[in-house]
Amino acid sequence: MKQSRKTSQLDEITFTEFKNLLRGSRRPFDDLKAYLPRLRLADYPAAAQWLSTTPFRGRIFKIAPVPRSYAEISYSDVLPFLNVGQWAAWTAGLAAAHRKVLTDHLELYDQISTAFLEEEYSRAADLLATSEARCGYSIWTLQLQIALRQLTEGFDAQKQYVRLIGEQTGNGSVVNYLAHYTSFRNESAVSVRYFRDEYRRHLSAMALSQELDTCARYHLLHEIPGTPRGIAELLSVDTCLSLVDHFEAFLAVAAVVSVSGGKVPGGDSWRSSLRLISDSLPHPRLQSIAFATTADPSLVSFLTPVDLKPFDSFLRGEYATAAERSLELSKDERGASIDYDELAACALAAGSSPGQQPTARLAKVLSAAMSKHDEGPDEYAAIRKHGVCTVQRQIARGGLFDVLDPSESIDRPFIQPAIENRPGTAHPGSAR
Repeated sequence: MKQSRKTSQLDEITFTEFKNLLRGSRRPFDDLKAYLPRLRLADYPAAAQWLSTTPFRGRIFKIAPVPRSYAEISYSDVLPFLNVGQWAAWTAGLAAAHRKVLTDHLELYDQISTAFLEEEYSRAADLLATSEARCGYSIWTLQLQIALRQLTEGFDAQKQYVRLIGEQTGNGSVVNYLAHYTSFRNESAVSVRYFRDEYRRHLSAMALSQELDTCARYHLLHEIPGTPRGIAELLSVDTCLSLVDHFEAFLAVAAVVSVSGGKVPGGDSWRSSLRLISDSLPHPRLQSIAFATTADPSLVSFLTPVDLKPFDSFLRGEYATAAERSLELSKDERGASIDYDELAACALAAGSSPGQQPTARLAKVLSAAMSKHDEGPDEYAAIRKHGVCTVQRQIARGGLFDVLDPSESIDRPFIQPAIENRPGTAHPGSAR
């Protein structure tokens, strides 16, 4: 054991040594996999920035792809398998190197979310097109495009769009596989519970690599890994797909880790990397996650305190309390920036209509508040964060996931399209 620790310490290389080794390599794209795991952890952010801009033999390392079509998205193992601390530090470097693209993505993420909440689907379509043009194509935009067609044009239009994606990307691509099952999941006759159970059975019969299995569960079942191994598996695939997919996967993991209450994977490296990312991209979504993980009050010092008790009462179905408290706050100058009058009106309406879904009504109130202040003060970060969290909690508890009868029978089996099972290869889904 002593000898192995000594060898490991000798194998560690500095950033300067790392750069010289790659510059002198005849196979830099292959040797990156050997040298990067040996790099000092503190040098990962600098390495990610350097590799993002330095050409080797006339080419830039494809470490943060920004695809210009869905056909350009592929699963190729450019990077070696890293541990959680290394992935966090690497993501911090990518955030600094691609600040403009990710800043645009975060702004469009907010606008697209609001458009979907308010059912402004024409605006959502325009914003998705803008996102693809500025930030590149991604699985994130693909799944929203499929959902948009289901919502606006129906089943046939959704299926036609997915067939077009398959023709562009090839039957064996990860993109086609995820598009196919996203479309199936979105069908009005398929309940969430049915899809979840059937897809898990489907995965148990597939000869997928563990990395792709974790990736598929994340994109199709919203299962966010919480173990160091699972986190590394997800990021190792999504970093190949697109910069946006890598970033969204990292934030999804970071959000779960921040509220888990357990030991933070990656320890101090994870915390310091989150701080670096929030410094590079000062956005409420990032800062709230970083604050929850680091407990650094400076991350939210710019926020004005907002009384969220009326919203909590609304979610609990205590409409009279929500209305009374909202009317009180609407007279307070400190609450003037939030439309508590509108919340009070919705609470009174919900109280008089027992059949109405509180979550759906609250979503409309929150989206109305957001739409009025898209370019307003930063205190709206608090209301956005609360709205997303409360609606997601309500969904997770079954409020929206179990609208359809989970026992309903569907007389068609899961179709198993081919999928690239290993980087750079096509592997048909075969039973074990």
